[in-house]
Amino acid sequence: MAIEPISKALIAAGAKELAGESKSIVKSVARSAYDGLAAKFEKCFQGHVQSTFEKCSKIKNILYKDQAVDFKSRYVKVFFEKSDKEYSDSEILSFSMDSRNVVVSGTAGTGKTMFMRWAALSLIERMKGHGRVPLYLELRYSTELAARVDFEKYLYEATSSVKDKASYGQFLNGLKSGLFVILLDAIDEINPEIRSDVIKSIVKFTEDYPDCSVVMSSRPDEYLTTIQSFSVFKTKPMDIKQIKEVISKLEWNEEAKQKLLARLDQGVYKGIAEFLSNPLLATILLLTYDDAAEIPKKLSTFYQQAFEVLYQRHDATKGAYKRKLYAGLSMSDFQRLFSTFCFQTYIDYKVEFSDKQLWEAFEQAADYEEIEESPENLIKDAMESACLIQKEGLDNSFVHRSFQEFFCACFIESYKEDDVVEIIEEIFLKEEQSTALRMLYEISPQTFEYEWLLPTLDDLLKKISRLNFETKSGLSKILNMFSGGLYVGVESGEVEYTAWGPVGMNTKEKIGKWMTAVDWIMQSRSMPNHIVMNGKIWENYFDFANSLESGAAGDHQEIEDRIEVSPFTKEDEDPLLAVRIEGKDAGWLVSSNLPRMFDEFRAQTRARRDAIIEKRDSKKSKVQSLLRNRRRSAIR
Repeated sequence: MAIEPISKALIAAGAKELAGESKSIVKSVARSAYDGLAAKFEKCFQGHVQSTFEKCSKIKNILYKDQAVDFKSRYVKVFFEKSDKEYSDSEILSFSMDSRNVVVSGTAGTGKTMFMRWAALSLIERMKGHGRVPLYLELRYSTELAARVDFEKYLYEATSSVKDKASYGQFLNGLKSGLFVILLDAIDEINPEIRSDVIKSIVKFTEDYPDCSVVMSSRPDEYLTTIQSFSVFKTKPMDIKQIKEVISKLEWNEEAKQKLLARLDQGVYKGIAEFLSNPLLATILLLTYDDAAEIPKKLSTFYQQAFEVLYQRHDATKGAYKRKLYAGLSMSDFQRLFSTFCFQTYIDYKVEFSDKQLWEAFEQAADYEEIEESPENLIKDAMESACLIQKEGLDNSFVHRSFQEFFCACFIESYKEDDVVEIIEEIFLKEEQSTALRMLYEISPQTFEYEWLLPTLDDLLKKISRLNFETKSGLSKILNMFSGGLYVGVESGEVEYTAWGPVGMNTKEKIGKWMTAVDWIMQSRSMPNHIVMNGKIWENYFDFANSLESGAAGDHQEIEDRIEVSPFTKEDEDPLLAVRIEGKDAGWLVSSNLPRMFDEFRAQTRARRDAIIEKRDSKKSKVQSLLRNRRRSAIR
């Protein structure tokens, strides 16, 4: 379907007597100049807008692998939250159109990309009303050029059909006048080696062109929450009504759909609400329920059952015809191969592949697993039989990145070499919240706990076992080790927020940072960092400061001058007053509750380490007992 020419849409928007959303734009450039820009932009960006519309208008997923279906007929509204307030997708889009920058944040499968596609389509269809040109980029395709040049240059190179200085100059004029809305999908999928530089370039872009709106999507990233020029809206888990709407709109066995919907109405939903928080998992649930008539209880079980159904299912549209297995591998052998492929590509941070790259990756996986089968047949099975890889234009990708994470976890679980700790460490330090490691913990908690967490706790205890937290030296060392600094409420005495240090990445150098990540992986609060994060450093800051002996804290006024509004004060609420404390403040903080809190933290860390050892030794003892009993029986 051909969309309306950009020039026609923009001129129509500008002809509305300076009314509506285009009012400020036409005012800023004058009517004649505006019409000239409209014609120039059609020449430069019509192709990009047309291809964006065509791409976003159709959708494929694990159910519709063989054909693309209409996107809008399957779209279910996505809701967001910020400062405990709920916002609809339409409200987020309106917010961005008011020359404000937005980050939509959420974990895998929560609808971020669906929202971005819906937003792109809505903006294209409404150009007559708002008078802006939407530019849509999937940042997973970003190259090193994005980190080397100014973002406006990269944006122009990636979207314009015309590459000359005159057109680029007009583009810059359009940016200054606010004639573009920039949609940047999946910033978290940029190669980590260049991600920080690209984000900094985008931030500078928003500062240089404040009248242009930028909307980005990302998995949760602490650094993005600290960028003042962006408002962060978190995707909300879908409620039962939305989940039922997703399932109702899927083209699938009607009887299975109705039975599943009935079970959800009967209360099953409450027990699995966490795993039914997004469209992907709702789709997987329907797929597995139709096959097994049961509802899994763990995230990893969802993906395992989905794979089993996909690899051996009958084609729903062809009666009893079973999809051909080109390589003829058993399900377990193909899972072993695909797990290796996913591990190798996950470590390399590859989620999109050219045909050549895909061939080479499967060839390497087959060589590792000693499977003598052509990459061509293995790729066909991954695409046509298992429906785990899909073709998108000239490139290939996972049907969803979470499948790559699940099979990566399967590979790690099966890897029995001594260097498995290095593998876990590499993944842990690569991502803020690793779903791969979360699923590894579900599949094999002993692998994560015995091979990585136990030596990590041992290493930490060696560093802090002899520290005296009641001295300036000891307290300073643990504070610097624990975090990049604590923002502490000066009235409540409660830690309002912990600044962890390095941007958007886990780090073993900051205890609070990596322990929080471990708690997320284990879906628990079993790590002792909460003793410091949620404890009261003082009952009341001002009473505490006044109780210090003269000179203990230096100049009290100097300390109180450091009181500031916490950077994480929620909008529309009274500001939270906080003081940022660091290792250099240990001289006066030895009189606070911190030494006692860190003593308890150390004791609980030791207890956590000992509990893992006890569990490991208990399991080993039980196995040895079984072996001894077996030998006695054999002798008799």
